[in-house]
Amino acid sequence: MKNFYWLWLGQLVSILASGITSFALGFWILEQTSSVTDFATVIVLATLPGTLLAPLAGVLIDRHSRKKIIILADVTAALTTALIAYLYWSGNLQIWHIYIVTAIDSMALAFQIPAVMAATTMLVPPELLGRASGLSHMSEALAGVAGPFLAGMLLVPIGLSGILVLDLVTFLFAAILLLFIPVPDPDKTELGPCEESSLRLEAKLGWHYIRERHGLIHLMIFAGLVNLIAGMVVVSVMPLAVSFADEAQVGFIMAAGGVGSLMGGAYLATTGGPARKINGVYAGTLLAACCLFVMGLQASLWFVAVGLFLFEASIPLFAGSAQVIWQTRVAAELQGRVFATRRILSQITVPVGSFGAGILADRLFEPVMREGGPLTASLGAVLGTGAGRGIGLMLIVLAGAMLATSLWAMANKHIRNIENEG
Repeated sequence: MKNFYWLWLGQLVSILASGITSFALGFWILEQTSSVTDFATVIVLATLPGTLLAPLAGVLIDRHSRKKIIILADVTAALTTALIAYLYWSGNLQIWHIYIVTAIDSMALAFQIPAVMAATTMLVPPELLGRASGLSHMSEALAGVAGPFLAGMLLVPIGLSGILVLDLVTFLFAAILLLFIPVPDPDKTELGPCEESSLRLEAKLGWHYIRERHGLIHLMIFAGLVNLIAGMVVVSVMPLAVSFADEAQVGFIMAAGGVGSLMGGAYLATTGGPARKINGVYAGTLLAACCLFVMGLQASLWFVAVGLFLFEASIPLFAGSAQVIWQTRVAAELQGRVFATRRILSQITVPVGSFGAGILADRLFEPVMREGGPLTASLGAVLGTGAGRGIGLMLIVLAGAMLATSLWAMANKHIRNIENEG
């Protein structure tokens, strides 16, 4: 495991610094424009390009050196960070610059993340892969916990420029460290030509498998709806927090979400979740609905922090339980193709929800809850009025949507009986 530990250390440092930078840039965008739509666009560009590129990235990773791909991805991220730093120092940084850089980083991650996973398989004995997977998930959770908190603490003393330098150094550190780590590639096999038609064929095979199994396709639709709502929540939390909290308090709120994710994952790792995994799916979404309602009630540090903590804790319960269902219901030799199709079809709703949330917040929910708005005399008397209260109302509406989606899934016989499906 020694070489894996070094690989993991480099990626951990890089992921943590990226979390700090993402928080700082998001805060900068909201300070400059006060536009949730602009903030949401960055979230969309951080996910959509990489999601669409995933099938091609998977083929190329299998055909080329995983080590070189990881290094290239780290160097690409370092160059884009250097570009942002230069534009910021020269006083020329614009929102559209961040859009372009975020899209490039998303495409780099489409190669980096699966390449690291594939490299781990070659570095770790089969009996220790579970331990390695746990460490990888821990690094992501730790970045979610420490990233926002550290960003909130660092923004005042070193500013955005200092954070960008820190991010640049960590990317270079990860790339240089990897140069000294031997990462063997698997024996080459006859994989066939990398053509668009073959990629389409692979996607069709995965889709046909899912379509022929009612439980799986209904579960995928359910996950898509949940991800749509979750994408809207991801965009909403920071603008909501910024409306009433300072940098350190916003960092605390976002870190609370990271702790929740860490705790939810730890629960699932130690207990395995409910015996019937579909019950874990239901429990996760019902808990998420309750948390969204709490987050929207008051412009309060503790309401939002506790609500986000529990919301993020519910996600591993939902996603982890659903993952086990897919792993046990899909033939092992078909899981690569089926899971690639599932990822694209269920995850594509995340950027849709993220962008939609920005538009709804700026053009509908925030205006109606401002002083003198059409709902200030009614809902405003309960939820409050002013900046951020429209987002609070939107979270309550999303809580209702999550509850309705959960009740539909509980009533759906195909989803309810999926673990007994032949």
